Amino acid sequence: MRRQMVYSGQIPLETDLLHTNRDVMIALGFFAQAILGTTTCVDGLACTPTSPASMTVNVAPGSIYAVAAVDDASYSSLAADTTHSILKQGLLYDSAAFALTAPATVGYAINYLIQGTFSEVDGGSTVLPYYNSSNPAVAWSGPSNSGAAQHTTRTGTLSLSTKAGTAATSGTQTTPSADAGYVPLWVVTVAYGATSISSGNIVVHPNAPFINPKLFGLLSSITGFVAKAGDTMTGLLAGTAFRAAKGAPANNAAAVGYGFGGDGDTGLFAMTGTGNDDTTELSILFNAVRKMSFRSDGRATVAADPTAAMDVATKQYVDAKGVAGIQFITATGTYTPTAGTVAALVFAQGAGGGGGGPATTGTLGAGGGGGGGALAVALVTSPTSTTVTIGAGGAGSNTAAGSAGGSTSFGTAAVAGGGAGGLVGFNDGTGLFYSSGGVGGTATAGTVQLKGAPGTAAANVAPGTGGAGLFGTGGGVHGMVSPGTPRSPGAGVNGGGGGGAEDSQTGGTGGNGCVLIIEFK
Repeated sequence: MRRQMVYSGQIPLETDLLHTNRDVMIALGFFAQAILGTTTCVDGLACTPTSPASMTVNVAPGSIYAVAAVDDASYSSLAADTTHSILKQGLLYDSAAFALTAPATVGYAINYLIQGTFSEVDGGSTVLPYYNSSNPAVAWSGPSNSGAAQHTTRTGTLSLSTKAGTAATSGTQTTPSADAGYVPLWVVTVAYGATSISSGNIVVHPNAPFINPKLFGLLSSITGFVAKAGDTMTGLLAGTAFRAAKGAPANNAAAVGYGFGGDGDTGLFAMTGTGNDDTTELSILFNAVRKMSFRSDGRATVAADPTAAMDVATKQYVDAKGVAGIQFITATGTYTPTAGTVAALVFAQGAGGGGGGPATTGTLGAGGGGGGGALAVALVTSPTSTTVTIGAGGAGSNTAAGSAGGSTSFGTAAVAGGGAGGLVGFNDGTGLFYSSGGVGGTATAGTVQLKGAPGTAAANVAPGTGGAGLFGTGGGVHGMVSPGTPRSPGAGVNGGGGGGAEDSQTGGTGGNGCVLIIEFK
């Protein structure tokens, strides 16, 4: 990096300051190029409907990074430098609004392209005071007292514009190509008769160059998963999105807090929270009922999301951040990579064990809960079609121990065993009945191998609950009924163990296994 030198007693020149500005810009440009490369890329610029909805969309502030000449025009007293090029930053300081029009033909639709380009603009034009050697007490107005205005700033900007496609029968309309020098960002589809635009009408252009936050390296560095408050995982960075849930779906309205290592400085991600049946339990559940994304300040935001499917905003985020696809597999079959996938992070969840039953029908004994299935995590590079085997949940029993859950596997890269069945209740000789919960499953293949949570033991006439898996909860009992009437045990969900049974009931079935695959492009 070049640094300008001045000396004590020297008469400073305007070029000293101009060179300082240019040299810092060049240094930052090379630094940005070392991180981002030389291909034009953008950040921010979320495109959203107005509120209340209208025929206008808003594009949030953001930035563009593009290779350009150091200065394609003279910079005050410095000559233009078009010989050397660097990566430059252009900013959109304020949100931009674009009003769109529906096609006039019934049954037609039109695609609008929102595109962006880097440019430099000289601004801040004003008449500057100049030194008057003949009368220093009275400054000149402009150079040589000409009164001419001069620019005072050169700003890298991100300019946005819309480009309308050709209206056509809905479903056949095409998106126009970006103009020369522009990059495509968003596609907004407007159908005949539309009076407002919703988030479902807005998608990321498939060639939009949004900056990839290096999720590939991030997710490959994960060394553990949260099982309870205080547990940590490493390698999480700002900008990474997951779907997460606190405890059982019926309790996910409880407040949840997320942070980095408590003080925000350790680099570890800690989960805390209360309000579940078990106040120490806090699981990450992909494809579940909450979604969470990190902010740049190291904290996380959590939004209610009552559906299991990814919403449009989450899909836009995933598309923009280098994720080729997300597959959640719940039936044995063959995994086929999404087009463009270069690596996949695989989470294989073993099945839960079945709940145990009482020693004999008609007794007050109670069985233990089934164990949760194990979790195996593997990073697969250059994935190909792979056999996926989903373990079946173990069957609950009436007068015996529950059956063990089956093993879930993704080829040979990730193999997660099922949890053991809950044990049968027995009489301790004093008229009281007890039993143990089934142990959690064990993984036998995978970069990360985590043992499943055990089922809880039964005590006297209170059945045990099933151990939870990463993607689902263990079964419990479905509430108290009238005295003398046994409660029905619950089934496990996505690898969770089945609940234990009491009296004449049959233990809950363990949850089948599942496989989550996050694909990177």
